[in-house]
Amino acid sequence: MTNQRTVAVDLPWETAPSPRRDDPGILDRLRTLDSACSSGVNVNERISVLIRACIGEGLVAEGQIISVLMALHYNNRQVGAILNGATGLWRKGRDHTFSLVERESDAPKPASVAHIQVPAKKIKLS
Repeated sequence: MTNQRTVAVDLPWETAPSPRRDDPGILDRLRTLDSACSSGVNVNERISVLIRACIGEGLVAEGQIISVLMALHYNNRQVGAILNGATGLWRKGRDHTFSLVERESDAPKPASVAHIQVPAKKIKLS
């Protein structure tokens, strides 16, 4: 007999509000965009294009974006990884909503260590 505990976790796509009810054409527009990107574009790039479109349509919560892309038959883990990755195309605000990066100067800069100089090791001469 094993002691197993079940922990309830709210997954973002399970608790997300549904897409805006005042615009039922969002899914149709995203499907059209998805089919337009289907030839010659890899899946990760298609997901990035669709995420930008979702944010542009006003779907800015992580759960909303993931649930909409799941409705388009994309894998929730892959969408979440791309959404939360550092693409420079969008950013996540303090309120955990996403917004598009409009100008290149607004994009988060990747960390670089190239400018760091390591001092030479000091050797004691006897």
